[in-house]
Amino acid sequence: MNRKSLLFVCLGVFMIAFTAWADPSVVFSPATNDDQNNTPSGSAQIEYDVVNDWWTVTATCTFFDGLGPLKITIRAGTPDRMKLVRIAGFSHREVAVTILGHGTARCGPIDAIQTILSAQTDLSGLYMIGTLGDPAFPDTDVISGFSHASNLDIEGDVYGHIPTNGSGQNTICKIYGDLHGDLIAAQGYHRDIQILSLGGSGGNLYGDIIAENGWISSLIVDESIGSPGSPVNIWSRASLDYLECQDLYANIDTTLYGLSAAIYELRVESADPARGNFEGTIRCGYVTKDDGPDTGAFIITGDSLGEIYIDRTFREDLSIGTLSAIEPLSIGHRLHENCLVQFNDPLGLEGQMIINAKNLTYTWDGTVEYIKDSAFVALAPTPYYNNNSIDFGGGAVGLVPYYLHYADCQPSGTKVDEGTDGHENGLGECEEGYHALKKVHPAWSLPKVTLRHYGPILQAGTGKPFTVKRKTIYTLACDAGGNPNWADVTANFTHSFPAGEDRAIEINGSFAPGYDYLIEPKVDSNGADYLYCGGLDSSVGMVPIKDYDYRLRVIVAPDITGNGLLQADDITAWVLDPQDANLDGTTDNNDLVDVINAVAESGE
Repeated sequence: MNRKSLLFVCLGVFMIAFTAWADPSVVFSPATNDDQNNTPSGSAQIEYDVVNDWWTVTATCTFFDGLGPLKITIRAGTPDRMKLVRIAGFSHREVAVTILGHGTARCGPIDAIQTILSAQTDLSGLYMIGTLGDPAFPDTDVISGFSHASNLDIEGDVYGHIPTNGSGQNTICKIYGDLHGDLIAAQGYHRDIQILSLGGSGGNLYGDIIAENGWISSLIVDESIGSPGSPVNIWSRASLDYLECQDLYANIDTTLYGLSAAIYELRVESADPARGNFEGTIRCGYVTKDDGPDTGAFIITGDSLGEIYIDRTFREDLSIGTLSAIEPLSIGHRLHENCLVQFNDPLGLEGQMIINAKNLTYTWDGTVEYIKDSAFVALAPTPYYNNNSIDFGGGAVGLVPYYLHYADCQPSGTKVDEGTDGHENGLGECEEGYHALKKVHPAWSLPKVTLRHYGPILQAGTGKPFTVKRKTIYTLACDAGGNPNWADVTANFTHSFPAGEDRAIEINGSFAPGYDYLIEPKVDSNGADYLYCGGLDSSVGMVPIKDYDYRLRVIVAPDITGNGLLQADDITAWVLDPQDANLDGTTDNNDLVDVINAVAESGE
């Protein structure tokens, strides 16, 4: 092979020759800090034509500290691979590298760009059009040894990691392609990281973004972060200020080392109805608006399939297409009064949202809405709303400790005088009334009751975590002396937890007509058997559910007055208000005949 030469201009002209079998090197050794050869003040430039792209290109610089950034331009001689671009020989400097292709072509793949200096060096710029890294070795460093990396502009895929050492950071990094590697700032931060598509391809992040002792200012990905079943890690000790992508498959954590840093804005948005999905975990200290009441957002337009855990307060507006039943959305402290949570898909609240998940004294102060008939409907009143879960997807929003959701029970109930009569947990034992009414055929009884709560429940112990009492309907709840007339019939009942319903417990047995039943959970954590709140972090411990009573009145269908007796008054009541007295699904004269016959048979 013919001998090649390199023209090298910087404070003088040097001619250096190479043979085809040697790695080409550039030695730069200025004597002064003077501005010569029309180079910018305080800077130096190297231009180098690479003849054999498989060589290792080494720029060795021996000048003293104090000069501005060293600008290195490398032009490929052929469209093949340059194995390594190495910066060597100087200290405490800034280096900006431009790598050009052969002619007008993209440069061939480059395995790595590194510095082998004994002291810190900043990579203050990198521009290249082509692939950085070897697809066969994506778990290697493609840029290494630099304290800081900034102004990276790579039009091509990157296969490998970009770490910075010391107190370094990665700033203004644009990759027009896919990143198959990690961005790691050991002690610093990431600012303005963009993974962009170009010409309809690329724009995916398949590596981790780590700021273990710093923060992530901005991460914008045109397409997907991670992939289904293969989430990436996004860790920030201080905060995650902004994240944007079309699909998010990631484990995000801003609670490193026990800290509770914020997420200020997260947008997983796509115009494609099949996208905008989240899978993985999001753990942060709190979610809050950064610059005022009208900035910031927490948006997942598709399905939320992963766990979202907010250690403290949620102060941001939240918009989710569908919260799936796979993992909960938990808020350790309160839902702030300025917070609006919206589930945008019909039946979009399939899963569980938990407030006060750390079981402190925090409250549900914000608004939660779901879509029904193309309009938003609020859960109300809070925290013990009356909306039936069948209207919004079967899920729930629960304030810890969880209370009974009367409207979701079977038979469905209605809260009675709650919070107005001094009995926050329902009717007092000596008060008259009931939550639910069930009519049965005169020859039948009700075989089970299903109690559903505002959150998932678990059982401590193996016995019965409930009691069942009953009295005849026409008997007062307590006598004149205040002594209860309820008889304990718990021994006649068993219980089970229906499959696929983590908020429910079934009480099985014969609920006979003519009786009022009083069902109460055991909530004393000192007892052997009780119900406690599920879906909480293990550090919170076993939190008993909120005490309540569920009153059920069971009557035969012809008992129109519902007083537990069959009397002539039932005939009169039917004439005034015709009802389905034989439970055949229709109301007609046959029902009146059945009422008359039932009264006659009772002897009243």
